[in-house]
Amino acid sequence: GAKRGAAGDGVVVFDGAIPGQAAQGWYTFSVWMYLGEDLRARSEAQILEYLPEGEQEVFQQRFHVYGQVQALDRNGWGLLEFRFIPQLAGSRIRFTIRNEELNGKPLYLDELLIRQEIDEVYQRGKSYVWKNNRWFPLEAAD
Repeated sequence: GAKRGAAGDGVVVFDGAIPGQAAQGWYTFSVWMYLGEDLRARSEAQILEYLPEGEQEVFQQRFHVYGQVQALDRNGWGLLEFRFIPQLAGSRIRFTIRNEELNGKPLYLDELLIRQEIDEVYQRGKSYVWKNNRWFPLEAAD
């Protein structure tokens, strides 16, 4: 489901172990974020890798959201993609987006997809094809 939280506090989009996580392989975190106001695109994302015992940090990456926008829809939502390599197979990952400039306004995030980069994820419906968190309408055949 969708996540909503105070921008200044940060919204934890994911916190846990990735099933079948492999060390040293590329992964992509993909999430839709409401970007309807200019300041929202200036948010910061953090991917923190840590050991479950005592939350000892293994590795972290920070990203500016505006540099990760891959697609925009007509309703103000943007598809963000973040690439990362886990350093250890047994670690946990915490993915957070925050924006202290928004002074308590909410951030809205939806449709998180975490996948190994070598994998393509598809779903076909009656009138659409969904691939790697992108939705494509199908034209009706005459």
